[in-house]
Amino acid sequence: DCGNNATAGCMKANTTVNINSGHVGMYGFPLDVLNANTYSYITADGTSLSFYAWGDDSLCVYVDIDGPNKGGFISGSDVFNMILNTTGLDTSDDYSTGGCFENEEEFAIWILKHGNMDYTKLDASCKCPDGKTVLDGTTNTTCK
Repeated sequence: DCGNNATAGCMKANTTVNINSGHVGMYGFPLDVLNANTYSYITADGTSLSFYAWGDDSLCVYVDIDGPNKGGFISGSDVFNMILNTTGLDTSDDYSTGGCFENEEEFAIWILKHGNMDYTKLDASCKCPDGKTVLDGTTNTTCK
């Protein structure tokens, strides 16, 4: 239990790199996750969780599935972000723009909706290995 100090062993404070950094850019671990409005802890299986208020009616949850001492702290691989509001999981941060993914929230939404991590197979032009398929979340939900 790290309480209000996420960097006291519960979360890494270094930069998170997107798994698809060749075409979507890099995102740093948000500074507001590391402030006093955050509650963080590590579960018995080593998963790190940080919770903080997001706006007036939402809760942001950062999850590092293998904890602060393992893995690469890479969004879409071992770090994910979800926004919970009064209606449940906020899926408004849609990933379907050209098949390119931009942040931890989009990766988490994709996995929950489609049950795969096929975005890890995308090339620099956001296409599947066949060079044609773009993951759009409706017609194409997997790289075949």
